[in-house]
Amino acid sequence: MTNLERVRARRFSVQEAAEFVGVQKQTIYRWHRLGINSHRLTLFKVGCRTYVSEQDLENFMALTSGMKDDTHGPATIVRAESQMEKAAKLADGKLAAAGY
Repeated sequence: MTNLERVRARRFSVQEAAEFVGVQKQTIYRWHRLGINSHRLTLFKVGCRTYVSEQDLENFMALTSGMKDDTHGPATIVRAESQMEKAAKLADGKLAAAGY
């Protein structure tokens, strides 16, 4: 997806993305910086603000959870709360290992 396509697509601020998937804002930045299972979340800037496209967020969540459902159109996020906690703990562990 090009930057122009990202700007035209539905997008979330980092805070909105965090609320959408049920994590802290810092976790969204961590997923961008470090990723999960070698997949990194793509963020982009418009002016001074940072965004994530809805498609990029859904794809990231589907790739990192292995729960992509293509039978109803675009990827849908199907994540149990315990899986979100597991993903956040994994990201925290990677951060700690990297010295953050």
